[in-house]
Amino acid sequence: MKVNLGQKDRRDASYERILWLHERIKSGSYPNASRLVEKFGISLTQAHRDVKQLKALGAPAVFDKVRAGFRYGGEYELPDSFREDDTENSLQAIALAEEALGGSVQMRIPYTAEIELDSKVSALELGSYIVGRNSKKGTFICEFRNPDLFAGMLVACGQRVRVVSPDWFREKLIGRCEALIETNK
Repeated sequence: MKVNLGQKDRRDASYERILWLHERIKSGSYPNASRLVEKFGISLTQAHRDVKQLKALGAPAVFDKVRAGFRYGGEYELPDSFREDDTENSLQAIALAEEALGGSVQMRIPYTAEIELDSKVSALELGSYIVGRNSKKGTFICEFRNPDLFAGMLVACGQRVRVVSPDWFREKLIGRCEALIETNK
């Protein structure tokens, strides 16, 4: 069964995570990216994106090394457009934050790839790209807008990943890896 999250659904989920992060920072519980991953089952990359989005909304979020979590470096409230009773404006605020973070990439039509993973860790790390599953165990459908960034994520996850399709992306990944190996001999 393939589950496909639309752009609005992704923003709804992002809204929920940013709101949770803000509330935890305000309460003094020093949340961090790992806690976002645990709470919402997202990738560490997505958790870092959520922190960046919060900062793009003007939050003075500072990482406290001693407490291993975020705190505000001054007074901060989410913009009025981020109130719970105004979800549509909140989603627009997230879209603007994405744009401020280089979200013009988000406007491109995404590519789709089918990949096989032999580790749940890989699925967690690639969670922000995974939009569905295939019937074969360990096979996922991923969407990405930048082939080079996605190829880098596949390599960076440090696990066994097989690109089932499309062929052009598999060849691109192999070419990038061969070039990296050749350069580092």
